[in-house]
Amino acid sequence: MGEYFTIEKGSSVKTKVKGSIFIGNAFPVENKEDAVNKIKIVSKKYYDATHNPFAFKIETGDIRYSDDREPPGTAGKPILGVIEKFDLTNILIVISRYFGGIKLGKGGLSRAYKDCAEKTIQSTTIIKKAVIIHLKLIFSPELSGIVSKIIAENKGKIIRTDYKDNSIFFLELK
Repeated sequence: MGEYFTIEKGSSVKTKVKGSIFIGNAFPVENKEDAVNKIKIVSKKYYDATHNPFAFKIETGDIRYSDDREPPGTAGKPILGVIEKFDLTNILIVISRYFGGIKLGKGGLSRAYKDCAEKTIQSTTIIKKAVIIHLKLIFSPELSGIVSKIIAENKGKIIRTDYKDNSIFFLELK
């Protein structure tokens, strides 16, 4: 079916640029809801941070980013750019910034977020995962043998079966 790269487990990295502290947190995520929940957790943990911008990319094509009140294009897009540079999917990166009193300018700010995101990804392990498709097949009971054979030939996995008026197979394909 297909494969994608993601991170094996979460990681956290702290960097300092001209007095500002950047804390990068990366997480493997399964869907948008998982990413949104983790953003809330990080924002709550670093509630006193000046900003908590983020970016995530999900295998379903859902891509989101936020500058969280930083100047437009200086935080979320650079973080997303790093995710795309490493060709990662099903990942969330949140970078919490504590302002250190020295303005970095738009270019400096973008570089600081980009560098922190890169170091955060480099501190974890990148893995390859198979795309898994879940299917529900409904067919006449007399076709059960043929359908089972086709599923096996295609390396599918029958998760559950149900036999009422028809045969119903719930399966995974990689």
